[in-house]
Amino acid sequence: MVKIILKLLGLITLAFSLCFQSGGNLCGEGVHEFYLCSPSSNAKIVRRDENSCSNFIYIKGSLKGEKVTFYKREELNLLIKELNAKLLFTETGDDFLCEYYYTDKLDGYIFLKNKKINLHVSYHENLFLVGTPIIFGSY
Repeated sequence: MVKIILKLLGLITLAFSLCFQSGGNLCGEGVHEFYLCSPSSNAKIVRRDENSCSNFIYIKGSLKGEKVTFYKREELNLLIKELNAKLLFTETGDDFLCEYYYTDKLDGYIFLKNKKINLHVSYHENLFLVGTPIIFGSY
């Protein structure tokens, strides 16, 4: 009977690991946003603090993007280097600077200005927001 229960628990664990994932691709500071089901502003956005973001569980394949915050430029530079992200173009506004990148190390992308984009960085005052494939909402 114990063997049957252990086999059943093993099967349940295997099924769970095949159907669910946890955490995300980015690791930043402060609030971490997960974009589920759509790589657009129609995504279901789930927010977690930096301490609980790695424990966030979602259905495999439903994560379509995410957004994190950095407070130090050095940390952002390390992420860009680690992802081997290539800068494609920039945009500026009254009080922000945006950079758009592409990297093969992240799944998915959107087309913007006829280019594949999957990493968006926004510099705003002393804050660096990073989103995949793009930051949704205000930045």
